[in-house]
Amino acid sequence: MHFLQKRLTKDAEVRRYAAWRVSRNSGAKTAGVDKVRNPGEIEREIMARNAKMNGRTKAIKRVWIPKPGKNELRPLGIPTFGDRIKQMVALLALEPEWEMKMNEKSYGFRPKKNCHQAMKELENLTKGGKYLIEGDIKKCFDMIDHDYLLGKMNTFPRMKRQVRA
Repeated sequence: MHFLQKRLTKDAEVRRYAAWRVSRNSGAKTAGVDKVRNPGEIEREIMARNAKMNGRTKAIKRVWIPKPGKNELRPLGIPTFGDRIKQMVALLALEPEWEMKMNEKSYGFRPKKNCHQAMKELENLTKGGKYLIEGDIKKCFDMIDHDYLLGKMNTFPRMKRQVRA
């Protein structure tokens, strides 16, 4: 698996595909500190060529956006377009391995999973007389131990350095 992941991260065609996917994302219209918004085909090709997994990232643009339904603001980090390409390459390399390891009943932030499937599963649970516990963990993402997660990755060192960056 790690051999294939390394090959994917080094492949120029994968980086071109990652750049194309990032440019089709709704966030492509938002510029980071590099001021690049949805680059053209030639500029995208150059950025894909330069998006090597080197364990480095550029500065992140920090924007404060309102929390839905509240009078609070939350920070939003906007990476540069080149860093978004690296993130997409990492996703393309790591996602197949992690999808194999995930529980089939897990629906949050998963490809090809949606809230309608989760709601159907909840209906099935309640019909069977089983219990359901709902939890809301305040500031969950603020409190996650990143070193612990990186230790769980069990991937090659270059990928770990890039994910940490």
